[in-house]
This record gives sequence, C-alpha cells and structure tokens, in this order.
Amino acid sequence: MPPKKNEKKSVANHEQDPDQLWKALKSELKCDCTIRNGKLKVLNTLLEREISSLQEVHELNWDHENLKIEFQSVDWIAHFISLPEGAKLAKFAEMAEDIYQFLGKEYYYQILADIITTMKTIGDWKYDVLELINLGNHSQKHLMEAEELGNFHKLPESFTVFRGVGLNDKQHDVEDYLSTSWTLDLEIAKLHAKKSTGVPILFKYEVQKREVLAYFSRYGQHEILLDFMDIDFQDVEIEYLG
Repeated sequence: MPPKKNEKKSVANHEQDPDQLWKALKSELKCDCTIRNGKLKVLNTLLEREISSLQEVHELNWDHENLKIEFQSVDWIAHFISLPEGAKLAKFAEMAEDIYQFLGKEYYYQILADIITTMKTIGDWKYDVLELINLGNHSQKHLMEAEELGNFHKLPESFTVFRGVGLNDKQHDVEDYLSTSWTLDLEIAKLHAKKSTGVPILFKYEVQKREVLAYFSRYGQHEILLDFMDIDFQDVEIEYLG
C-alpha cells in the first residue's frame, strides 16, 4: 500500500539504500550540504540515536559544531580497520577531508597509517595512498608511531630498499610495478615475489632518507613508504627470481 499523503517515512524504510535516505533527508531539511560526505555523518548519527523519522532529524537543527561533536564521537580507527580489505581505503578516501577538518592532522594520519599497515597489499591503491598522504601538510613524523620514528632516525642517510612482485606476462612495462610499499628486509621482498602471481622479480633501490614518507615496523614488516612517482626507474635494479 502506498504511503498516505504527508505521512512521515521511517528511517528503517531507507536503511538498505543510503542514497535514497540522503535524498529524503535533504528534501526534509530543505538545505544543501556544504560539508563533504555529510551523508555518512547523518547516517551514523541516525543509527546511534535510533532516530525514527525525518522530522526528528530536522529538529536536531545541526550546525557546524553539532556535526563536529557527532564526528568526534565515532571510533574511526576501529570503524575503518573492521571493513573488508577492498573497502578500507575507499571508504576512508570518501571521508578524508572531513576527518582532517574535524579530527585534526595527527588523528587523520594515525587512521591512514593504521589502514595502510593492516592491508595485505596497497598496490591497487598506490595513487590513492599518495593523494591521501598529500592531503595536508604532511611530515614523516605524522604517519609513524614513536618507536618507528626513533628507529627511522637511526637509519643512515642512504640505504637499500626492496620490493618483490609477480610480473604478469600481459603487462610488458616493468616500471608499472613500482609502488609506495618497499621493505628493508630482502627475504620478505623475495617471499612476496615468489608468492605473487606471475614471474617473480625483485626491485632494489638506493633511497635517500629524505625521500621516505614513512617507516612502519609495528607488525614486523620493516616497510618503507615511498613516493614511487619520484623514483627514476634507471636507478632501480631488477633481479628475476624465477
């Protein structure tokens, strides 16, 4: 049966379709959302408050400070880490500017670092990772934990990093396999290459300390994060392991 005229629709009717809910909310609030990804913040608040009608949303009379409070009430690290592998960076990217604005630089980079270090691979997201790192005024200290930063300072001014990949026969440009994720551990790189699909190859690169975006050791991976777009491929050694 179709709803009666002027009958308020329940949020439950839209729970499975966030886009439809957002359209209904914007219509009810009669305003244009000037803050990016407002849809997601609105949905979080609806779920937390168990608001049952659009009228109740209207009565909240949200302003910038209300949104900031609602935003800060969410454990964003736990939220993103709990998402499926392919959704972590995608969902974070959707909310990146709001997180930076409402939660600040340090927490923004803390979330991003936790996402990067808990993903099995970031190769498919390498351009997104660079864009997210460069969103704010990033420095090396923002992505690293205190212990990692201390170990990073102990590294020499130049050192060798490794990257192991599987070379797909259908892709002839080896340079395309450069990415943000490298390691100090030669054996880890070799293992990763041999476990990958395709011909296993090893990249070796002599990196200057100033080039490093971050050093992650929290899970024993000894990962070095680099801006691969700044790497001169002529300076990269290639070893075929297969």
